[in-house]
Amino acid sequence: MGKLNLSLVTAPAPEDTATTFRHRDTGQSLTLRPSASFVQRFRDVPREKLGEAGRVVLTLPDADVFETVAP
Repeated sequence: MGKLNLSLVTAPAPEDTATTFRHRDTGQSLTLRPSASFVQRFRDVPREKLGEAGRVVLTLPDADVFETVAP
């Protein structure tokens, strides 16, 4: 995918899902995962409501969607 610097790994549960962003030049990284409240709110959205739910997600502040994983 992309520039071949992305990898996709299946997580056993949404709570175990995290994405790490790494700055190539500095080596600094940041790992984010979905917040517990976000997972609870959107976990069981029916397929026919996914478009509507996606529009709601786009309006949420970042802090309502993600939490930072401590190093």
